[in-house]
Amino acid sequence: MATYVNDLRLKEIATGDESGTWGTSTNTNLELIGEAFSFGTEGITTNADTHTTTIADGSTDPGRSLYLKYTGTLDSACTITIGPNTVSKLWFIENGTSGSQNIIISQGSGANITIPAGDTKAIYSDGAGSGAAMIDAFASLSVVDLKVQDDLTVTDDMTVGGTLGVTGVLTATSLDISGDIDVDGTTNLDVVDIDGAVDMASTLTVGSTINGLTLAVGGLSGPTSQNMAINTPNSFRVNIDSNNDGSSEVFVVGHGQTGVDNSNNVLLGITESGVGTFNGTLTITTTDNSNTLTLISTDADASVGPVLDLYRNSGSPADDDFLGKINFRGRNDNSQDVDYGFLSYFISDASDGTEDAFMQMGLMKGGSSHLLMEATSTETVFNQGSVDQDFRVESDGQTHALFVDAGNNKVGINQATPLAPLHVTIEGTAPTISSNTVAVFNRNGGVSHEAYISIISGATGASAIHFGDNDEDIGRIEYRHASANADHMAFQVAGAEKARILSTGGITFNGDTSTANSLDDYEEGDYDATVTCASGSITLDGTFNRLSYTKVGRLVQVNGQLKISAVSSPTGATTINLPFVVGNFTDTAGAATCPGLGYFNGSAITNGSYVVYQEVVENTGYVRLYVKGTINGASNIGDDITAANSELYINVTYQTET
Repeated sequence: MATYVNDLRLKEIATGDESGTWGTSTNTNLELIGEAFSFGTEGITTNADTHTTTIADGSTDPGRSLYLKYTGTLDSACTITIGPNTVSKLWFIENGTSGSQNIIISQGSGANITIPAGDTKAIYSDGAGSGAAMIDAFASLSVVDLKVQDDLTVTDDMTVGGTLGVTGVLTATSLDISGDIDVDGTTNLDVVDIDGAVDMASTLTVGSTINGLTLAVGGLSGPTSQNMAINTPNSFRVNIDSNNDGSSEVFVVGHGQTGVDNSNNVLLGITESGVGTFNGTLTITTTDNSNTLTLISTDADASVGPVLDLYRNSGSPADDDFLGKINFRGRNDNSQDVDYGFLSYFISDASDGTEDAFMQMGLMKGGSSHLLMEATSTETVFNQGSVDQDFRVESDGQTHALFVDAGNNKVGINQATPLAPLHVTIEGTAPTISSNTVAVFNRNGGVSHEAYISIISGATGASAIHFGDNDEDIGRIEYRHASANADHMAFQVAGAEKARILSTGGITFNGDTSTANSLDDYEEGDYDATVTCASGSITLDGTFNRLSYTKVGRLVQVNGQLKISAVSSPTGATTINLPFVVGNFTDTAGAATCPGLGYFNGSAITNGSYVVYQEVVENTGYVRLYVKGTINGASNIGDDITAANSELYINVTYQTET
């Protein structure tokens, strides 16, 4: 009896069977053997989760084909069981289904093989019955030479022990380089896309040309002492997708130079968050005027970002350490590199809790670099190098709101051409002034009277504030020192001196410069008067006992009304006190007395009103009163006061000694 126990399910004719039909069965077997090397296709029911392919006994069947393509539309992975489970056979199986779903090839309870949509795998079955397994025939494929005409996709590790030449796209999950890769010829790589890790146990050296290389790396690992040394005259770029999300987070862009050693190469480290760290020199070159470097933060909160840190991570920070410097470099017409400007920061105090910094900003002027601005913790200085560098601040309506004319050592406020060390213009232009003017304040806006102030230090040793109408000096306050007239302050109007304050404290008027003619004292006020008699007493009313005085220089004027409230047998000479001591008239004016005129009135005086004579006595502080006759022969006023409520009207003028 015929059996079908072979791996191709051919009819095996028993001895003595198939009389007259043996040839037909043999021809069928030969056809089925040929079918085993053919291409076959089998459809899967739409959206099926399982499917069974059983190689038919002794008849044509697509499951027997060497290359088997499955078709159909799937919405989930489909497990395909190929039987019988005793068949041991090799297939090239293609997942030709639509829907982007995997197919899972199985035979028994053993291992199975997953084929992604669009992929093809070489698979063989072990035919072990209920425990049969499917095996990936190329799981560990060794070839002498492998030539790929189009894309080569490696979904797991790829180890290259020799030279790997790729003319298209190389896609690999993991590229393990256990030794050196040394390319001395021309390497034409379009894209190297590595979704996994690059484990570099040694050094990658490219000794010639890489044409248009773009290297996209999902993660970079290996000994930190190893380098990627690229020695090429052409540009290269390394794109790094550190989190495997399909976009590159870090780009290393450079231009190789023949003969460059490893100390000048870019060394790159990547953290899991996608932050790139470059150790060494990084040069970014553009061929146009587009942005060379753009820092972008997509964070939506209120915190600051993007942030650029220049970090001086010193193990022994000290005062005066550089923190960082930005050079603005270009070329001159002699093909030389020139730093046309710079910005530097330093540590001035590195002590914890009292940290200070200072900053310098410079630019190129006349072929030399000089400090444009320097700022410390205590001051900000412009033009520290003291060169001819003007400083100008514009306001809304003024081009020279503040202007430092460096070449002429002058400062202008609202003035483009300051005529003095300080020139302030409120409106319009300034008048013509002398060369020794220190400061000018002027208003010239078309009104009839303009005014300006200038502080002048002249050859005669004077400093003054001038008040002018255009160019006319109509008034000034002047302080003059070390001159023939000694120190003084003078006040002038229309060119003539009207008053002078002497250094000794006196005041002269209208050009008088004599110290003897100066007014050096002025005082006015009230004082309590007292009346004294040779014997007895005279009491004043407390309401009418104050006299007023005015002292101008040496001249004293005393006047007022005194009211007598009580008397007690007053007789003899009567005196009233004065606010200042009377001068020595014999030594000064040659007169013994300086009488004044007053009158005495009281109800006890039967003869009516009496003429009262007042005599100021030199070198004393009082005035003596007389009535009736002459000064020296008249009776004393005290002899005539016999009742209260009498009144004395005092009007005395005299001079002090000094």
